Amino acid sequence: MTGKCYPPIYFYVPHEIFTEIPNDEAEFLKWEERGEYHGVASWVVLTYLRIRESQLHVEFIRRVPDSGIVITHARILRDMPVIVPPQVMLVCIEGDRGRSAAAAVHLVQNPVQESRATPWRRIYIPYWTQPGLIPRRSDRGNRFESLAFFGNQFNLAPELHEEAWTNELNRMDLQWDLRLSHERWYDYSGVDGVIAIRSFRGHWNEIWKPANKLFNAWAAGAIPVVGPESAMLHHGTHRRDCMICHSVEEAISCIAELKESSELRALLRANGAERAMNYRRAAVARLWGDLIETVLVPMYWERSQSSAKRSLHRIQAATTYLLDWGDRYRRYFGGRIAARFRGEVFRGYV
Repeated sequence: MTGKCYPPIYFYVPHEIFTEIPNDEAEFLKWEERGEYHGVASWVVLTYLRIRESQLHVEFIRRVPDSGIVITHARILRDMPVIVPPQVMLVCIEGDRGRSAAAAVHLVQNPVQESRATPWRRIYIPYWTQPGLIPRRSDRGNRFESLAFFGNQFNLAPELHEEAWTNELNRMDLQWDLRLSHERWYDYSGVDGVIAIRSFRGHWNEIWKPANKLFNAWAAGAIPVVGPESAMLHHGTHRRDCMICHSVEEAISCIAELKESSELRALLRANGAERAMNYRRAAVARLWGDLIETVLVPMYWERSQSSAKRSLHRIQAATTYLLDWGDRYRRYFGGRIAARFRGEVFRGYV
């Protein structure tokens, strides 16, 4: 990105969120301060650290400047609204928190969000794979003896908490490991297969969710068994690089087949390793570089030279913001109703 004229490019997190940030990724892995702002840490701080290493000049800031491209997270803009100067182009990373009326561009982690974008600009960019990921040990070969779930307990399908599920895995002589603490989310060394099923029947919030458990499994060399979420269906192919299950009975059947078929396991692992190349650190860093160079920078210069375009954006943001909130509440209350009928505990936010 040398030889071209670029505006200042900033990653913004106020002091109120994090009093300090790590200097590099090694410190990031030991960093415990992120707490409830885990999404901000992973999307803003980790991205800043990795982009900074890719020969792209970016800065980390605590206050919104007078000009430049400012990249931040929707959680920050929700909790601490900012006044955006005319010469600042705000880029909002939605995560699973939705959009901001102040932002000119929104970055999303599920490609279906981009394809369903309403008048505001949404661009898909994949989430980073797990920092510090320890892959499956090579000495495990093609065996299939252990299954693990990595994530928060409420993100595992209710059917997979039941004794019947555990009994089936025991019958197949499979070890079942629930990795519910984030301190264990990076270690795949002894894991042969990954269960990533939030729901078999759709989830109110799934359009905002990434396919990262799929990407992490590929990067680790483990076989992913996933649910029919939109991001999983977009990225994964059943019986080629993952197993996609629409019911608990189908999940048990898929796992039994994996247990019995060394050919299927070898195929899934080989194709998963190939797919993983698209989501490794260097590949995602290149996507960020392309996004900044080909989309954000030209858009910034166009807006900075035209007050009419800035005014048009403010009008558009105001008129579409209510549409976005209407969509969020529709999904939220739909999720509550669905959870009640299914006898599930509803966990969600607007």
